[in-house]
Amino acid sequence: MKKGIILLSLLFVLLFMTNTSWAINYFVNAASGNDANSGRSTTLPWKTIQKAANSMASGDTCFVSPGSYPERINVSRSGAQGAPIVFKALGSGVVTKGFTVIANYVTVDGFEVTETSRTSWVDGTGFHIKGQYVKILNNYIHITYREGIRLGDDPSSSVTNNCLLQNNKIIRVGHSGILVCGVNNVVKGNEIAGVVQWAVTNPQNLDAVGLRFFGTGHIICNNYIHDIMLGDPENGNAPHVDAVQTWGPATYITIENNTFAMGEPTLNKQISMVTEVNAPVNDLTYRNNVCYNTLRGLNIYGSHVSGTSTPIENLKVENNTFDGFLDNPVEMHDCPNAKVMNNVFYNTKELFIDTKTASSGLQIGYNSFYHTDGTLPAGTHYQGDIWGSDPKFVSLSQRDYRLQTTSALIDKGVTLSDVTADLSGTARPQGLGFDMGAYETSSSSVVVSPTTDISSPKVIGASLTSSFRLTVTFSEKVSSAEALIKSNYSISGGISVKSISMNSTQDGVIISTSKHKRGVIYTVTVSNVKDLAGNVISSFDNKAQYQLAISKEADDAQAEDEETSPETYQLSQNFPNPFNPSTVIKYSVPENSFVTLKVYDMLGKEVATLVNEQKSRGNYEIQFDASKLSSGTYIYQMKTNNFIENKKMILEK
Repeated sequence: MKKGIILLSLLFVLLFMTNTSWAINYFVNAASGNDANSGRSTTLPWKTIQKAANSMASGDTCFVSPGSYPERINVSRSGAQGAPIVFKALGSGVVTKGFTVIANYVTVDGFEVTETSRTSWVDGTGFHIKGQYVKILNNYIHITYREGIRLGDDPSSSVTNNCLLQNNKIIRVGHSGILVCGVNNVVKGNEIAGVVQWAVTNPQNLDAVGLRFFGTGHIICNNYIHDIMLGDPENGNAPHVDAVQTWGPATYITIENNTFAMGEPTLNKQISMVTEVNAPVNDLTYRNNVCYNTLRGLNIYGSHVSGTSTPIENLKVENNTFDGFLDNPVEMHDCPNAKVMNNVFYNTKELFIDTKTASSGLQIGYNSFYHTDGTLPAGTHYQGDIWGSDPKFVSLSQRDYRLQTTSALIDKGVTLSDVTADLSGTARPQGLGFDMGAYETSSSSVVVSPTTDISSPKVIGASLTSSFRLTVTFSEKVSSAEALIKSNYSISGGISVKSISMNSTQDGVIISTSKHKRGVIYTVTVSNVKDLAGNVISSFDNKAQYQLAISKEADDAQAEDEETSPETYQLSQNFPNPFNPSTVIKYSVPENSFVTLKVYDMLGKEVATLVNEQKSRGNYEIQFDASKLSSGTYIYQMKTNNFIENKKMILEK
């Protein structure tokens, strides 16, 4: 029995003391790296990202320095739940030929992908994903010769599922901005524009589409898809140029809170919000979207196009705002049990509903129709419709489709149990009933939405108030969630970022840095920072130059205080050790963090909690009194969101 306890104790110690080795940070630098290095420090980085992809295991992170990486990275190693394999770009300008991920639990964050293969449709995509729980975040994808992001290959396959594509900017790519296959994938907060029919690899009869989807259970939300053609002559023979498209199979798809817009509807003859949906396609929901300045809105075709008898069932078109169409805003063919309610149709033609749809369980009504010239579209008046009343948008010129408090559409919609919030996230209803359109008018402060703010924030200046303190100013208010992340800032000349705080107006940050030198022009580069509407800062407007121009006296006064502040998390060995009955433990925190410091016996039982609170940047020490404990070896552990370390101490009585 005693021998068994000893073996269990040794096993616990082995696991406990090596748990930090499970997650390894690797570093890649195209300029200074060598694949013969260990890759485990910034001084011994690898040269290629592929070296990291071939070496990483669950929980590992690869940090990649800005530079050109003329390689396509093939990721075949999988992470695990709670311990993904992560590829993280350190600032903007980490340029690659794309990623092929045939693995699970992988995250790729902050890369620029361009100039993919012209000879292979697989390697021509920016990101080609075939796996589960893959996250593609905050990437800038442009001039790729196939899709910007491709999830899976087979429209009927379920191999690619539970993936997240979020906050990517996709400009001038081939055939589709994003292609989604599989099950339960989320496409959120992306910007897509300028899809091109590249003559080199694509036959000229392919459609040009912002986003195409197949499969089951996808959520497509908060995206900004606009100007798909951009006047490209390569698109001259594209049969359809659509913001969103599917041909099936596709079931239980939700498309909500998106903005679809085109610059020149008279030039882009086939632009549509969603078009040419063919069977088998069922249970599609289009909710809280804004679609403006396009030729058509939502076109749903069942057997009308395919010549089959397969209908498209349970379509929902709820609380959308349609503005400025040259053709039908909603057109439905063979769509039994469809629901069209609470929508606003502004300066559009009438709806088109074929006889099969109209006679098969159609629920329609409580929609608004208005023309600025005083005329009304032809069509049937349904229960609850409002014809001829100005919606009174807050600012049509600014594409702000919120309703003024005097709008006749407030509280005039029908209650829909499956609609719980509007495009901006405001709960429905706010008054006596649902408002018509994509927004629910609220007396509370309005959340800025992608519809009212579709421009990215810009860096408009940077200046030093001391050699250790840099102020960066943005063109608008930014979200503190991203603005306070140190890795989102890089400074030339070897200047390190120590801590960050927001300014009082939230349109800038104050950065504590290592010491700047006089006579040197520095450049600060900002990545991944978002404004309050979720727009990500563009790589074209994310830099500012500055230099030191302060008095030496002011500089020296601050230097004494700031140079003593810690730059990294540290847990020191207790002193004295061995001890009886008390000892001192010192630790350092380089940024505001929630810190726990606990003591465990050799069986893994917690015997003391020394720290369990938020700590500001600084050096700390605490005395541990072990007078109530027995002699022996103990483990003490410091843990934050970004750091964990264990050390041993010996109590001898």
